[in-house]
Amino acid sequence: MTPSSHLLAGPPFVVATARRVGNFPDLVSDAFRRKFSFPNWVNRSLNDSNIPVVSGSPAILLLAAPLRLMRCLRPLAGGLIRSLTREKRSGSREGFQLAIVIPLAEDAGHEATRLQIGILRKFGRNPGLDAYPHITLKLGFQVSDFAPFEESLGQLAGESPPFEISLRNFGFFEEGVMFLDVEANPELENLRQRILAGLSERHGISPEEIEDSRYHFHVTLAYGLSSQEFAELRKSFDARELHFKFLASHIDLLCHTGHQWVTYRRARLRGSASPAS
Repeated sequence: MTPSSHLLAGPPFVVATARRVGNFPDLVSDAFRRKFSFPNWVNRSLNDSNIPVVSGSPAILLLAAPLRLMRCLRPLAGGLIRSLTREKRSGSREGFQLAIVIPLAEDAGHEATRLQIGILRKFGRNPGLDAYPHITLKLGFQVSDFAPFEESLGQLAGESPPFEISLRNFGFFEEGVMFLDVEANPELENLRQRILAGLSERHGISPEEIEDSRYHFHVTLAYGLSSQEFAELRKSFDARELHFKFLASHIDLLCHTGHQWVTYRRARLRGSASPAS
């Protein structure tokens, strides 16, 4: 059976959705146009979309409007795909974003993940799950070569002893971020300052404006919700209490893939603690 006879053997609305390809006879379309009459806008849409008209039933009228809309949206869709392709290629040329964090350990990590998933189940989304729960020491920065930063991370970990971190209760940034609050910790701040100084001196990477003395350590639980959802979330957790302690024993180098943060390198803190005075 030829392509033409196969199409003509099917229901009329099936033929109407087929594009004229290869040796599909033009006379098929012309014959049906002579037999049936259609509103001018339908004929124009089908002409522009290169679709053979084969029936004057209500089915073709239902199909014509979506076909016209698809034709209008086709250039937009093509442009979007080309834009995304360029962005992806551009990102691979320019490099990747890295960040330096302390991952939550033991029960603290499990509790934070449980809370994040609870928010996801309640609202249907939670971009806060784009990374394992952590405390950020250095916000994302652009690089083209990972090796120097892997080396710096290993050296830093070798010089830094493990230390205890305490998480207490929930906090909220007005930008729509919910987090676990981190109690003041001189060892944590000292480690952050050493990281910022090392990146600036060795790699010429300056701190962000918000990475000054006002920097607030936290564990992000949720963001990206609507203002109404955020208000509801804040009302639910504002008065709740939570307290966890864990031993910070590792430091992570995260890499952003374009979709989420993944652990690129993990180094164990193995330095010796300073003797008590």
